[in-house]
Amino acid sequence: MMEQQAYVDEHGEVIKPRDNRKKLIFIGIALGIIILFIIIIMIAINISKNKKCNNVENIFKEASLKYATDNKTLPTIVDESVEVKASDLIAAGYLDDKFSFEDSSCGGIAKITRVDDDYVVTVDVTNCGSCSTSERYSKWSEWTNKLPKKQIVDVEVTYNYVKKTINYTEWTEYYTPAELEKNPITEYTDKRFATISKDAKNIEIVSEDLTYYRYHDKKWKFYRNNNADYSDFSSTQPNGYANKDTATARTTEWSDWSVNAPEEADYRKIETKTGYRWYYKDGKEKIYYNGGQYLPEAPDDKYVEKDKDDKATIYRYQDTEWRWYNGEKRGYSSFMSNATSTYKYKDEGLTSYGNYSSWSTSSKIDSSNQAYREEETEVRTRYRLKYDLYSYNLLSEAVSKDKFESTVGMTLEQINNDASYALVPVYRYRYKK
Repeated sequence: MMEQQAYVDEHGEVIKPRDNRKKLIFIGIALGIIILFIIIIMIAINISKNKKCNNVENIFKEASLKYATDNKTLPTIVDESVEVKASDLIAAGYLDDKFSFEDSSCGGIAKITRVDDDYVVTVDVTNCGSCSTSERYSKWSEWTNKLPKKQIVDVEVTYNYVKKTINYTEWTEYYTPAELEKNPITEYTDKRFATISKDAKNIEIVSEDLTYYRYHDKKWKFYRNNNADYSDFSSTQPNGYANKDTATARTTEWSDWSVNAPEEADYRKIETKTGYRWYYKDGKEKIYYNGGQYLPEAPDDKYVEKDKDDKATIYRYQDTEWRWYNGEKRGYSSFMSNATSTYKYKDEGLTSYGNYSSWSTSSKIDSSNQAYREEETEVRTRYRLKYDLYSYNLLSEAVSKDKFESTVGMTLEQINNDASYALVPVYRYRYKK
């Protein structure tokens, strides 16, 4: 292209031609920015609208599920679906003003379909302006066997059935509550169960309890001579009593731990240890056990932290005490459960217990020993797996509910409740786009 030539004006000055290219570039950039800005605004408006419409659909879904749950109308495995009207939800107070668009209350129908152990809610929103389902979406997708992650999904259910056999594994051993607290059985993959077929269906953990018993016998000291001139138990000689009966010796419970050393005495046993203050943390604050009492060990499973540098020598004690008497000694026996012809009189203050028996699955208390025998029980639990094994499909293909019932001669509910058969629902999905 020939370059534009310069020319002179009437005064002889050279006039150069104008270069409009820069101006055109500037105008082009400005127009581009304006168009981009308009596109961004349109995208933002569309995103905001989609978010609002998605929210309307989700509110409808959640309200429909809650309404069906509360009214016990959720579909079972033998039902194809149940429908819930928005007008019923509004009347019952399950939908509020959030189920609206541009100041107008929406309407519609929600279809609830059971899929295995979950539910798919398909909503058709109406009278909701541009949020109406017919306005937002143009058509359904093709059917697929995989549940799509889309906003509005529809389900079609067809049915087959199989023969079913119920099976059990062998029982585990009985486990104590302490063993189960430490290592509970919650999954059928637990190695304490026998291995089952990989084709097992409807696997269930079954448990059975059994009460175990053990006992120990309470014993007393009995005496021969019924001398009533005996004192209560005392570590020191009480006024009015001349003699100590050493056969009646018993020890008190240990005292609480204290930082104060107890007074020494010939009837007192004193124990010393290093004590710490135990605590747990509430945020950054230390919460101390019993106001910061010093103890040699953690008092429970809550207060397990200790101030290692804050320690003290602590003390506890245990006293021996006796009955004191005047006159003739009673003549005490060793510890026994029953009186004898020689030792007829029981001293209720002198008791002990024998060792616990081994655990048994039957009680050992009867009329002959119930006066002195004390029993402890423990419920132990054993487990096994219950599971089904299925045959091949009995129909060549899954069919609709009506065709299934006419072909098999039984309703879906009858098949589902028959222990010899299992219903096999087959699901297909499509979504609005």
